[in-house]
Formats: sequence, C-alpha cells, structure tokens
Amino acid sequence: METTFLFFVSLGIFWVLKKPSGQFRWLDYVISGFITGLAFMSKWQPSLIILIILFVFHFDKKQFWKHSLYCFVGLFTATLVVLPWALYCFAKFPTEAIWMAEAIFHPMTIKIEGNDGTWFSYLTDFGNLFGYPTYVLGIMSIYLAIKENNRKLLTLAVLIALPLMIFSAAEIKRGTYLMISAPAVFLLVAYFATTVIPRLRNHPITKWLAYVSVLSIAVFSLERLYLFSKNKPRNLEWSDELKKRTPAPGSVLYDEPHSIEMMFYHDVTAYPFSKKANE
Repeated sequence: METTFLFFVSLGIFWVLKKPSGQFRWLDYVISGFITGLAFMSKWQPSLIILIILFVFHFDKKQFWKHSLYCFVGLFTATLVVLPWALYCFAKFPTEAIWMAEAIFHPMTIKIEGNDGTWFSYLTDFGNLFGYPTYVLGIMSIYLAIKENNRKLLTLAVLIALPLMIFSAAEIKRGTYLMISAPAVFLLVAYFATTVIPRLRNHPITKWLAYVSVLSIAVFSLERLYLFSKNKPRNLEWSDELKKRTPAPGSVLYDEPHSIEMMFYHDVTAYPFSKKANE
C-alpha cells in the first residue's frame, strides 16, 4: 500500500512538472486529478499534495481565476475517481466506512503507540532519510528561486517544506509520510550536482557540504548497527503471542489492537474498534 501510494504521488508530481509553468491545458488538470484520486484511494489525504503543487507551479497572476477553476476541475476529477469506491463502502460496510472516514483526521489528533514523537521528530527523521545536507539544499533552493525567479526550484522547496510543517503538527509520526518529499529531494540533488556545484566547484561551502554528507551517512549507518545501544531490535512479545492464538476460522474479532497482523496470521476478520451494542 505504501509503495502504491508513493508511486502515484511521484507520478502526479512528475506530471505536474513535466510541462513548463503556464503551459498546462484543461486536460492536464484532469489527468492530475485522476492520478490524485488513485493516490487518495491508496493513502488518503496526503495525496492532495499533488494538487497543491499543481496550483503553485502553474500559478499565473494574469490568469488567476482560470487557473483556480482548472485546479477545481482537477479536484472534482479526483472526487469522481474516489466516489464509486466510497459509495460502495458506505453501502456495503457502513460501520467500517464511518470509522475510516473519521480516521482521515486521526493523524492530527490521536496518538498510536510506536507512531508518536515530538514536534521535531520529522526534522531529525528527514535528515536520517535523505542526509542532513538536504536542509542546506532546501534553504539554497529558496534563495535561488527568489533571486533567479525560478518557479521550479520554489515548487520543489514547497514540496519539501509543506509535508514537514503539516505532519510535524500531527500527533501520529510515520516515516513513510516524509517519502512524499522524495521526488523533490532527488530533483534538487540532481539540479545542484549538474548546475550549481560546477559553478562553485572551488568554493569552500561545496567542500564542507561534501564532508558533512559523507559524515552524516557514516554516522547514521553506524547508528543502525546498534553497537552502542542496549535497545537492539527484537521480536515483540505481542507478535509471538498473536501467532500462538487459535481463533476459529471465519470469526470476527473486535478490540484487536493489532488487527492487520491478526488477519495476516489467521483466517479471521479483525477490527481495532469495539462492537456496538445494537450489532
């Protein structure tokens, strides 16, 4: 599911950046909305980043209302893609559908054990995932975008900063959310490697960036070996206990905190919520 979601988000970002700013036609907006709808069915609301990037990159003050209308067309197309699936879920599985609809907002308000963290958790995770020099690239991209009026660089900076700001405010912290920014990070690295660094080959800041990059990768790789930690990864006790359980095949279980794993190991249907009295 995570891989499918990241594929459609990456495809959507690619489609948005495929044409120069201002050259999108109404059909391009429709296709962007279609891809957004597919991504939404994979992983809910983070998929809307595609339409936000679409609005930013192809924004034109002279055609503001036209551009806004076409962006709405993209959102409407995404809704049409999701609607048949959503209506089917509410018709066939109303209890589960209602719970899932409410769960769209859960990442912002509730905490899940093993998926919580501090407000700056994503800032450190981002450095671990992409390398700490990425922060420097982000700041430099904003500077160059403003100085050179480079819309593409500004869009990539937004694609990095927006998930960081939104998801840092959420209670649930999942590393996969940050992977939305992966296309922007890769494109920024490629841009600086081919365009900026050759111009600054002998500049001290270029050498220091190289040193910090290698050092951060080395430190993170050593940390992953847990050489200096007593809390090495191990099989969780709940996982062993869950495997030993013998539920009746075809049964329905409620209040199961590890519902997905339960359905993986046993032929049952499991839900993390309680059964209502009238059911």
